[in-house]
Amino acid sequence: MGFKEDIQKLKIDIIERKPHISNEEQTKQSLIIPFINSLGYDTSNPIEVKAEFVSDYGKKAGTRVDYAILKENKPIIFIEAKPVNTILSNYDSQLEFYFNSSTNDVKLGILTNGEEYRFFTDLKKPNKMDEKPFIILSFADLKEADLVFLECLKKDSYATERLSEYAETLAYSSSFNEILKDLFTSPSDEFVRLLIKNTNPDGVVTTKLIEKFRPIIKKSINSTIVEMVSTGLIQQMLPQKNLDKGIIDLESQTQNNSQNLPDEEPDNEKSQIETTDEELTTLSLIKTILEKNGKDITDVKGVDTVNYYSINSRLPSKWFIRFVLRDEKKVMAVRISPEKANIMLKGFTIEIAPSHLGGGAKIIFESVRDLFKMQELISYCFDEVNKN
Repeated sequence: MGFKEDIQKLKIDIIERKPHISNEEQTKQSLIIPFINSLGYDTSNPIEVKAEFVSDYGKKAGTRVDYAILKENKPIIFIEAKPVNTILSNYDSQLEFYFNSSTNDVKLGILTNGEEYRFFTDLKKPNKMDEKPFIILSFADLKEADLVFLECLKKDSYATERLSEYAETLAYSSSFNEILKDLFTSPSDEFVRLLIKNTNPDGVVTTKLIEKFRPIIKKSINSTIVEMVSTGLIQQMLPQKNLDKGIIDLESQTQNNSQNLPDEEPDNEKSQIETTDEELTTLSLIKTILEKNGKDITDVKGVDTVNYYSINSRLPSKWFIRFVLRDEKKVMAVRISPEKANIMLKGFTIEIAPSHLGGGAKIIFESVRDLFKMQELISYCFDEVNKN
């Protein structure tokens, strides 16, 4: 099993276990230790991972960080743990005590409640933890870019130089994003002046002219962004795996609005739809399984409806799986016959799906992790719908 699959299974465990955890110790044992293990570190080996690591900081001698990951008997990563429902922003300063007390071997501090992880380093001043994390990720909403970052932390690939470069890129990108958002939503005088000058280089740009053109420029920015999304220009500019979820959703919404497609819901029903974490996790797992089996997942999308969650290959008419995950017994419907599904799957109850689920095979299962046992069926159903 690959690293991405391990992280996706960990995500499922975190979602399932979280409601049953009530204190910090349970958070450590059920959520954080499995996370450390998933990165390739052996939490049972004190040479690699030391719990309650003593960290001296000025007058706070003897303070202990929850976990230190070691290399050649020196700490390289500090992890401070909090109970699963804790708001982490209240505890940044506590991790800072431990980080600043270390030698320059520690370049990564992690603050976590087992579901949300905040990663800190020392970009602004060597050996002094930055005030803000360079990345925050949540297992409730794990993105492809998060998986790429987590691979950098694996035992067999971790390097402080690589981490520093990655952190610097993320930190500056985040800052630039905020600047651009502010600029696009409220264009500054300098920005408006620049655009006017580019349009009329010989003209004099007065304050009155700036105020006149500001709302026009703001409207132009909005229309340009919409046009770039609807024409697919943004997809050409950015790698598909790194597209922001909002862009993907906007493109999907634009297509659905322009076509009368089977999975489209009336407005009064759309208000009842609430996509759950489990449905998003299922979509992510389906993509992982397909990619592992050599399939192109570029056009694989999830569409939520009142009655089911559909996995489509680009268009709703080309759905290949429909899920009902609300009940204790979960249901996966596919377009092949129950007889064929019985040949490809063992150990599952398979029935005829009702008409609103397509009328093919209905597979009853207990946990989304069971999807890993259905890889052959999932890949087959994907290939079938993409034949034409």
